[in-house]
Amino acid sequence: MSTPRPEIPCAGCTKRDQQIAALQQQMLHMLHQLDALQERVARAEKNSSNSSKPPSSDIVKPPKPAAKGGKKRRQGGQPGHIKYERTFQLADADVIHAHHLDCCPDCTNDGLVHLVGGEQVHYQYELVEKPIALHAHQSPTYWCACCDRMQAAPFPSA
Repeated sequence: MSTPRPEIPCAGCTKRDQQIAALQQQMLHMLHQLDALQERVARAEKNSSNSSKPPSSDIVKPPKPAAKGGKKRRQGGQPGHIKYERTFQLADADVIHAHHLDCCPDCTNDGLVHLVGGEQVHYQYELVEKPIALHAHQSPTYWCACCDRMQAAPFPSA
């Protein structure tokens, strides 16, 4: 039987093996650097909103983004915005309260003339089971011939 001969590496193979070993060392070093950098980034990104850290540990909070055009908008309706108002009709009311005058509140004359179509109406919401009820308080307008003035019954303060 023949004895195995020890392999003698060729010069090109030895050089290639050295390059592979050097590249493996370099790759291991870079992997360690990558792990360290990822850990630093994770620590730097932790704040009170994404961890159990207290808010006092937040070093710097980013500034709020500036409004477009550099001007801060004011609260409420903006210039040029169309005003929206809800309009009611007397027929929309669930309950109508009529308030009348028996005499002129200025001169106490009882000869008041009712002016048809000159009613003042004040609408008021009330929360009830329905879920809401709209009350209309109506006060007819009167003409007092004695003091020559128009009068209307006052609405209740409530």
